[in-house]
Amino acid sequence: MTGRADAHVHLATTGRFSTAVDEGHEAETYDRARVRAAITDALVVGYQGWPGLEANNADVLAIARERSWVHPLAYLDVRHPPADDLLTGAAARGFRGFSVYDDPDGAHLADWPVATRRRLAAGGDVLSLNLRPAALARLAAVAGDLAGTTVLVSHLGLPGPLPATAGRAEVRDRLRPLLDLARFEHVSVKLSGLYAIDPVPPHAGARAVTEEVLGAFGPGRLLWGSDFSPALDVVGLDDALTLPAWLPELVTPAEIDDIGGATLRRLLAAPPTGRTAP
Repeated sequence: MTGRADAHVHLATTGRFSTAVDEGHEAETYDRARVRAAITDALVVGYQGWPGLEANNADVLAIARERSWVHPLAYLDVRHPPADDLLTGAAARGFRGFSVYDDPDGAHLADWPVATRRRLAAGGDVLSLNLRPAALARLAAVAGDLAGTTVLVSHLGLPGPLPATAGRAEVRDRLRPLLDLARFEHVSVKLSGLYAIDPVPPHAGARAVTEEVLGAFGPGRLLWGSDFSPALDVVGLDDALTLPAWLPELVTPAEIDDIGGATLRRLLAAPPTGRTAP
């Protein structure tokens, strides 16, 4: 495999995402680890939904200015549709796109005006979504409005814990809202957060989930992500930065190269939205 790329990283300089890393040291800890793991690029997902992380958008921009391998996404609070200038000016500020998270009270992108969703898609190259199945089911009705960007659904659609013995019918039922999105060519999935499905490496419970996602989306629309540093509250650093041991049994070496970074690198190699190529 050539140099890898990580589609899901969280970094902070104020506050922290994991108790396993000292506050203020997440960027340098990941930087050292990603060199050892031959990771050349990382999509750093802004998130401001936890206490102490209210300035995470500013944090990831500052980190990106010092590290060329960082490609930051601006967090948007789904409860409050953003102003137009926030969306249209994000690229000029240095963001490659946006991140939106599930809301426990039910706020959703589907509630935003159509024009706002379309400006969201036009304002960045990537839209990272952390949505549980119920929210993914609602997304299907408005996913077409997001066709101007690459939508990345994080953590295999957050299907919840599953044992390795789970039957395929149960797995498909959990994944149905995600699999229904495969008809939208601009929607892809992150092979990340496996520990939330099965916390014990090699996360055998996530294998059947991955097989179903591969069957619906294909290997060209599956992108590996470490979920550093939140993953470190459950697994070790080496495990977080390693592709699952069972992946070579599901795809070819060339497809592993795509999943492990080549697809993301191609996406990031394009001139950022809102700018022109030199």
